[in-house]
Amino acid sequence: MSKFTSLIKARFESVAQGQKEKQKGASALEYLVLAAVIVIAIAIAAYAAFGGADGGFFKEKFNEVKSEMSGGSGSGSGGGGGN
Repeated sequence: MSKFTSLIKARFESVAQGQKEKQKGASALEYLVLAAVIVIAIAIAAYAAFGGADGGFFKEKFNEVKSEMSGGSGSGSGGGGGN
């Protein structure tokens, strides 16, 4: 192999190695961003479900079930009278 072709080969190998390292860093960054988005989505869902401004969906449903079980006046649709 001539000196010129060996220099070109060395140059291509060094560029390829640099590209691998850049790709590895970009992949890690993508995973970090994805993890952050998932954590934020879970936090928003938990806030909406459990601790929203009005107490949350599950707290409201729990109170409805609790009042129905204790014989309180519920807002459920009762059965009509039969003939």
